[in-house]
Amino acid sequence: MNVYRQMLQLNVLTLTELTCLFVKDFKRQGYGRIANIGSTSGFQPCPGMSSYGASKAYVMQFTEALHAELEGSGVSATVINPGMTATGFVDRAEMGGSALAQGGLSDPNDVARAVYDAMMAGEMNRVVGWVNKLWAQSTLLAGSRHLLVWIAKWRLRPRTAPRLSSAG
Repeated sequence: MNVYRQMLQLNVLTLTELTCLFVKDFKRQGYGRIANIGSTSGFQPCPGMSSYGASKAYVMQFTEALHAELEGSGVSATVINPGMTATGFVDRAEMGGSALAQGGLSDPNDVARAVYDAMMAGEMNRVVGWVNKLWAQSTLLAGSRHLLVWIAKWRLRPRTAPRLSSAG
């Protein structure tokens, strides 16, 4: 249970407290940029990672609402939603065998560049990588929360090695 508490402390409470602390000073100065790290997991239910996905959905909703609240103040809030990135998270979350992780990991340097570019441009929300953008947009078209759960289960399924046919 402590693992969940730590994750929620970091992704929800600490993020909110630090963001509000900086926003107050930035508004007083009339300029500032906030970048919060979300996840493509925040776009759909994540069986097997429910607390993580829910915490990243919070990051996205909080940051997008804050972006709207800050309009015209010279301050902006941006949420960046990378997919799986080569940071060690996949190993810590024991997801290395999932089909999603086997699809390839984003380079952390590319993600860092996207964070900086989106934040400096004052964007509200940026999804990093064309496959991730496609996935995030597809959740809007699913039409059914049940379908989203099924798709998420399929994407997070254990990946098995392909069978080689002995027929020649």
